[in-house]
Amino acid sequence: MIDQRIIELEHYINHIDDFTLDIIAEKMLISTKQLSRLLKTWDEEGLIEYKPGRGRGNKVKIELKRDVQADIIEDIKRNIDTMNVKDLQKVLQQPWRHNAFVKLQEIVDEKMNEEEIVDSNELIEWVHKIPENLHPAHINDYLGAQLSHQFYDTLYRVSATGKIIPNLVSVDEWKDDALHIHLKRQVKLSDGSLLIAADVKDSLDYCGSEKCPFAALFSEIEHIEVVNDHYIIISFNKHPKYIKYLFSQKYSAIYRRIDEHTLIGSGPYLLDELSEDSLTIRYNLFYRGHLPDIERIKYLNKRSEKNHFDSYKKDNNEVVFINIGEEFLLFNPHKDLSIKQREYISRIFMETMEEFTETEINRDVANTTLDEKVKLDVKNQILRPLKVVANSQTKVFFEAMQQRLLKDDIQLLFIEMDYLEYINTNLMAIDADFVWMYENYHSLQPYKTIDLLRQCKFQEWYGQLTEGYKIMNDFHYKENDAPSNVGYQYLKRLNQKRLYLPIRKVRRKIYVDAYTKNIDALPYGIVNYIDVILDKKAIRN
Repeated sequence: MIDQRIIELEHYINHIDDFTLDIIAEKMLISTKQLSRLLKTWDEEGLIEYKPGRGRGNKVKIELKRDVQADIIEDIKRNIDTMNVKDLQKVLQQPWRHNAFVKLQEIVDEKMNEEEIVDSNELIEWVHKIPENLHPAHINDYLGAQLSHQFYDTLYRVSATGKIIPNLVSVDEWKDDALHIHLKRQVKLSDGSLLIAADVKDSLDYCGSEKCPFAALFSEIEHIEVVNDHYIIISFNKHPKYIKYLFSQKYSAIYRRIDEHTLIGSGPYLLDELSEDSLTIRYNLFYRGHLPDIERIKYLNKRSEKNHFDSYKKDNNEVVFINIGEEFLLFNPHKDLSIKQREYISRIFMETMEEFTETEINRDVANTTLDEKVKLDVKNQILRPLKVVANSQTKVFFEAMQQRLLKDDIQLLFIEMDYLEYINTNLMAIDADFVWMYENYHSLQPYKTIDLLRQCKFQEWYGQLTEGYKIMNDFHYKENDAPSNVGYQYLKRLNQKRLYLPIRKVRRKIYVDAYTKNIDALPYGIVNYIDVILDKKAIRN
């Protein structure tokens, strides 16, 4: 077969004015000496005409004598049965001309449709429900975040050490209140086309539209200008704080809309099949990163009789637990309860929790006790009924807590609403003293606090209070402290005032075979499947 690096050569000599061997060698990631040898070989094979530039002012001459892309495609067509997935991925990453690429894609698609993915390269995840909407800006649970992570990329991302680093961005620069972004080149979407600045503009425009549930977070964007395919300017009404973190979130993911129901991205996987019982994703051959061991992932609805979850659970005994969020007791800071009163209510809540559930709870709170005299003083000071939000799942628990409070002559009234009504009603419009809250937020500071103050129900009570507002908007607020410490100390103070009481981590189960290794949990309960390792030696044995 013809050396496919000649496609790179063709691309560079057609797109670089006044090219030199040094420039092309650097682009092709080889030495100038290696490039010279390649050029001589291709010249001898009749593929190119190569004349080295000798002496000052004499330019090197490289001209193609044949349509090498057409020749290589014919080679691939003849030999495709001997090519594996990594070979195909390497071929597709070359800078093909559009018409040649279309022909190549037809050949590869036909091969992929024929190829069977062996069971050992497939992973099954059991979920409560298959999502109806796969748009990244409409995710509302860990599975939505998981799929967004697999399908799409974001402009920035948070590193394991908590730094905001470029992802799709190559270089950026602030000029006054405008963020100038140069995108990485040669990032391909899952159909093989290049991701361009217009895709970024379309994605962010949607985030700021009335259709997007996160539109308020993008209200500071005034204008987005596409300068060229890889250069975009985002102008703001003022320089926003933590905007790059906003652009790292899954709802800020960059995609291209193909039609009303189809989006494509540049992530490691793409959608393969979708039904009410299951959703299947498979590796994206155009992904610029390494090829994953897990070639296909099936999400199966455990409530569907077709999927036989109970028999699968018995046959697969390896279980991995992934944290997907946290439950906490949150008090209304606009009510008249004192610290001691909130401490008393928290203690009654945790006593009920201990009796009511067999689960791992916050022992720091569960093991605290109130002095009897203090307890008597506190309960005597609560002269009005307490109010709490309850739904069909929590009402039985709160009825048990209600009975405990009645022993101290304190009434607990329920504000009953279903989950959707609760989500869609601002907490400021609910006359509750406290809520039992579940949130899915980042595990690292300051992003945990930023999530709570920006995109969680928490912010409806606390976002406009002085400290929370300053954390989110004032660049000079505690500017000499590390942001992570500012976030940590904020939640610590709320806990000391008994306004915020962590209860327990919420986890989900993943059933895996014994040879599945390196299951790494990312924030928001996302599993980084691209780095999961299949122990091939264990599989063979």
